[in-house]
Amino acid sequence: MKRASETHMKAGRLLSAVLSLVMVIVCLPTISRADGYSYVDENGDAQTVETAQVIDSSTTALTSGWYILDSDVTISNHVLTVDGDVKLILSDGCTLTMNTTITGLSGSTLTIYGQSEGDYGSGKLQVGNNHHDNVLIDTAGDLNIFGGIIAGAGSDSNGHLQVRGDLAIARASVTLSCHGNHKDHVIDCVNLTVQSGFLSINASKGCGLYCLNKEKTAGKVLILDGTVSVTGTSNHPVLQTHELEIKGGDFTLSDKQKGGIEASAVSLSWSKPTDRIDLTHVSHITLNNNGKVSFERPFWVGNSQHVPSDNVELSAVYSMVLTPSHDPFIAGHSLTLEEGRIGMNFFVYEPSDQEGTMSFSISGKGSVTQKSGYVTRDVYRVYTCYVSSIQMADTITASYSCDGKSVTDPYSVKEYLTYLDEHASEYSEKMITLVHAIADYGHYGQLYLKDRNGWTFDPDTGYAPMNTYYASSFDQEKIMTTIPNSAITHGSGIVKVSYQLYFDSAITLNIFFTVEDGQTFTCEGAEDMGNGKWKVTRTGISATELDQAVTVSGTCGGNFSVSISPLTYVKAVLKSSSTSSNAKNAVSAFYMYYEAAKAYAGNQGGH
Repeated sequence: MKRASETHMKAGRLLSAVLSLVMVIVCLPTISRADGYSYVDENGDAQTVETAQVIDSSTTALTSGWYILDSDVTISNHVLTVDGDVKLILSDGCTLTMNTTITGLSGSTLTIYGQSEGDYGSGKLQVGNNHHDNVLIDTAGDLNIFGGIIAGAGSDSNGHLQVRGDLAIARASVTLSCHGNHKDHVIDCVNLTVQSGFLSINASKGCGLYCLNKEKTAGKVLILDGTVSVTGTSNHPVLQTHELEIKGGDFTLSDKQKGGIEASAVSLSWSKPTDRIDLTHVSHITLNNNGKVSFERPFWVGNSQHVPSDNVELSAVYSMVLTPSHDPFIAGHSLTLEEGRIGMNFFVYEPSDQEGTMSFSISGKGSVTQKSGYVTRDVYRVYTCYVSSIQMADTITASYSCDGKSVTDPYSVKEYLTYLDEHASEYSEKMITLVHAIADYGHYGQLYLKDRNGWTFDPDTGYAPMNTYYASSFDQEKIMTTIPNSAITHGSGIVKVSYQLYFDSAITLNIFFTVEDGQTFTCEGAEDMGNGKWKVTRTGISATELDQAVTVSGTCGGNFSVSISPLTYVKAVLKSSSTSSNAKNAVSAFYMYYEAAKAYAGNQGGH
């Protein structure tokens, strides 16, 4: 018979051994190295981390922190749980084979890195041949694959990723497929972003790439670069998402059983001349919720060049190979109101890194000025042609050339204003009010200048008539009450002060001084016109600043000061009994242009 004390001692040793085993299972060894553990981040930059826990076949859980695979490891008898922010380095030449599933808890993030600075690194995470359902990773959180080789089982790469959060891929090689009786989607997530790397999906049963939330109201596939190939051989859509956006890379979709693409919006673009979108074997695209396909940059589709558009015919997309267009073209127009001028912007697509040359000519007898081009949105170069208010209907011909290729585009301010008015429902009320005011400004300005200068408004002999206008009359009494009077104080040496506003080019205010004989007139910037007359000019006044007074001061028989705003001239014309009705309508339209421009600029938060 054993003594009680001996039995107690043996039981204690047994409990100690069990506790030691538990500690081995739960607490992975944390290894530190003086030079750290190297890895390459998603941008291709070499990094190091000083400490990392080593994964082996007994590892059951990964909690927040760094982990490293530094040998070949197979996990067969238990799932590998991810909880928290977990970062895993796949060392070069090492393979982690999963005969069970890596399971991520809600709120977790698993980020996988490769180690070498080559394409992907040679560390590997793969589905084992003895996996019962080939689900490599099933997570309620997010998954980032930023390096290494991810593969399914066997020669067919049978494997799935199920991510109820977001999936991002960069600098990694991911090859997965679904064969046999498996009906799951090969990749199932809410949002997928491919920044770079290689992604190959082959689905024989379910959907190849399925990116939607539980309610099927959101989800996005965003391809920025890399090589992406998705093939489907079932009647399921080869790709199903809410929004498909391709910005670059080599993208191929193949739909062998006419499953097609299903989305609510498809946006196609490119970032490099070598980018390519191959939809040759896509039978159809199903657009939900009145969705549309749009080109954000120009493409060659077959033998046709397609410029950026937000409503592309589906027949111009599927069953086609889309390649970047390398011919220059003028993609669109806009108006700019700056320095008292009206500028017509021409957006030019330049396929070459070298800036081309742009020149403008205009019909009618007037001339134009232009501003050097500037790049916008990294896609277009904008060239601006400035016209006067009486040139709005004249045709501007933009001629652009670069690398031996050229393009011309005839257009007018009038055409642009008409387009905006016809599509008024697509723009703000303040913008359309401004459009109408600009048109009225051009129309009534022409009528006034026709009387004053005897000009003809005929496209063959003079300026083209601006016969598009929206206001038939103006409340001139109301306009006068809103404009303050001018402020003029001067010494005995000044006989008369007058002023005049020019708006047939840049908005210009001239202030004239008539001085007594023998008086010395001193004023900065004043021009001596002879016979005791001096002129001070302020030009390039913004349409939104016409209410701001121009102050001129100096000496002439004493100090003088004159504060006049361009609107002061408007008021003077409206008050005058000798002014023609055409002149009063012209300044009234000018005032309404100012009001609309100021209201619109305030709505935009600036000028």
